[in-house]
Amino acid sequence: MDVMIPAWVENSPHPVCGVDTDFSLTFANAPFRALFLIPEKRSKLPLSELHGGGLEPQFGGGDLTLAELSRMGFERGFDYEGEGLRRDGSRFRMRSRITPDGGGGRLFFPTPTDAESESASQLRLLESVAKHSNDGVLITRIVPEDPSGPLIVYANDTFSQMSGYALDELIGKTPRMFQGPNTDDEVRAEIRRQMEKLQPVKVELLNYRKGGTPYWVEFGMAPVPNAAGHLTHWVSVQRDITARKAAEEALREAKEEADRANSAKSIFLATMSHEIRTPLNTVINLSKILLDTGLTEQQRDLVDSVRISGDALLSVINNVLDFSKIEAGRVELEKRDFSLYSLVEETIEIVAPKATEKGLELHWLALGGCPDWIAGDPTRIRQVLANYLSNAVKFTGRGKVWVELQVVADTTDRLVKVSVRDTGIGISPDKLAQLFQPFVQADASTTREYGGSGLGLAICRRLAQIMGGDVSAESGAGLGSCFSFTFSLHEPATSSRQCDRSYLRGKRVAVCSPVSTDLLQVQAWSADCGLEIVSTPEAASAADFWIVDWTLEADSSRWSGFRADKVLWVYPRYQPPKEWLEKEAGRRITIARPLRAAELNEDSARALGVAPPGTVKAREEEVAVDFSSLRVLLAEDHPFNRKVASLLFARVGIQADCACDGEEAVQKQSETGYDLIFMDVQMPKLSGLEASRLIRERSGDACHPWIIAMTAGAFEEDRKACSEAGMNDFVAKPIEEALLRAALSKMFAQRVRG
Repeated sequence: MDVMIPAWVENSPHPVCGVDTDFSLTFANAPFRALFLIPEKRSKLPLSELHGGGLEPQFGGGDLTLAELSRMGFERGFDYEGEGLRRDGSRFRMRSRITPDGGGGRLFFPTPTDAESESASQLRLLESVAKHSNDGVLITRIVPEDPSGPLIVYANDTFSQMSGYALDELIGKTPRMFQGPNTDDEVRAEIRRQMEKLQPVKVELLNYRKGGTPYWVEFGMAPVPNAAGHLTHWVSVQRDITARKAAEEALREAKEEADRANSAKSIFLATMSHEIRTPLNTVINLSKILLDTGLTEQQRDLVDSVRISGDALLSVINNVLDFSKIEAGRVELEKRDFSLYSLVEETIEIVAPKATEKGLELHWLALGGCPDWIAGDPTRIRQVLANYLSNAVKFTGRGKVWVELQVVADTTDRLVKVSVRDTGIGISPDKLAQLFQPFVQADASTTREYGGSGLGLAICRRLAQIMGGDVSAESGAGLGSCFSFTFSLHEPATSSRQCDRSYLRGKRVAVCSPVSTDLLQVQAWSADCGLEIVSTPEAASAADFWIVDWTLEADSSRWSGFRADKVLWVYPRYQPPKEWLEKEAGRRITIARPLRAAELNEDSARALGVAPPGTVKAREEEVAVDFSSLRVLLAEDHPFNRKVASLLFARVGIQADCACDGEEAVQKQSETGYDLIFMDVQMPKLSGLEASRLIRERSGDACHPWIIAMTAGAFEEDRKACSEAGMNDFVAKPIEEALLRAALSKMFAQRVRG
């Protein structure tokens, strides 16, 4: 509009416009334009287009035309009621006044009645706020008779700049004008659902500018009711987040690229690891087999050096591969019930020969009510504990190494804390922080003296964090060390897995041993069963049974109340007194150190003359079977590995046919129908996993072979992949005779049971 608007009109909160002699608008203030939905640039709009008819002057005279009322307005001001007509076609009741402006024109004052007036006031308030907003603001009006939905009645300058549309291009249009081919249908449906429920909406939405360029907005919309509570408008606030979405997309693409790189790295390392392990497994296994042949002392020493070096190299390779899998996020945790006490005892056995060789004492304690049976991933827990124990034995020249178990609480969960303490060389406090970083050791000189890649503790830290815990270390130079890790405590699925030891309640045991760990382990074993412990011969006269070190046999005859048939004689497990054991075989109850809870349960029951509460350990049923009767297929692509496996099979009485790849394995199984297949996982043509699936698909019920996977991967994700492929069992390379016999026993036990 080109006519200058009087200041008082421009600043008035009420709708006002000027009308010329042609009954057209000459100017209108913002409230007037908002009421009638008139774009700011629209000029010379006929006044008749803003009326819907039915004009009723208050001074009487019946219905008059707008022209007749307007002419009367030159002579005197007057009021009338009628129907207002907005530019979007909606109608409302209004009370109006026309009066001369004193300069040859007229002024028009429309006032919506009742709820319309309140609604108009609300909109004026919203517009005044939106005008200075940095976000785009759009106001739409509900038009019940219009199926296209709410129509735009206002947009602030920010929205116009954001969308590229001028105000007069927006008024009376539907917001669907901003949607395009890539606008998410589900987001649009969500907006409609919330509108139908008259609920506020908050989504991220892809819109399109006037020129067709897409842009992202953070879209919020809320209903605006009138004074009567009826919904009349929606107000939406939109913030341009195109730059943020572009950054998120770039970040997503970068993450995908990093994931692809990690995956490629893991595949490369796994392939290289397999290629290195293949000849290395041959070296290690053939060395072990050769040690069982007739060698001279010098030859035995040389072959044993080869075996030890091979084991060390295999350990480094395992660490590198495991670290790469953790870095790539490919570690899956198992969750099953297991005995934490047994796990600790079995892990201690791994390092016990080396500790015994160095003259170190080994034991473990359960503190603070730490339970025996829990649920979790025993393989990963054992891996961390074995690393800690191996380091403790490696860096301890004399004294002892022990494990402590306890339950601790953090802010959200209960944790099991496993600590390995030693009396070794210790670590300077200023070097502790870097210990759990990859490829880092406390002192470069220790690498030269003790060896190691510096990966083990970094792997321990990642595994502990994956299990819901963390790692820590305390030490001082020359003061020994304490390395700890925590993991989330989960209750076992079976309510009670504890061994019934009620037969010990009220009994007394005398522990007589120069090895302090014997007393500590008996205390840990008997902590919750009501057994009284005494540790001197003088106080042991009324003991119900005794636990005595074998070297004290000569002194025992002088002890009051001593009874040889009530004694558990303790001897070192890894440096056993062979002549003494042969002499006492069948005559006395003997038990090996480090003491195991299961063995203490069984042997204490024997000493007290009661039925044992359980077997020494969970064993597969022993079934007398002639292994030579089995029809066995070995599927292995590497000739050296086939040679090693064939030699091991011969030691247990098995003669096996061989297949050089997965395809040949499938073909031979279909022709022969084997009882047992040892299946290498990584083979050409068809992998062991693919071959197993095909054999299962084709065998049906007629011939269902037992398939044992052979792989260098020894963790839960590897076992899961083998199980899903239809394999029955799993042995990790390098395969040892004991593992082979255990796998065969398990197969026969399962066949007998099922």
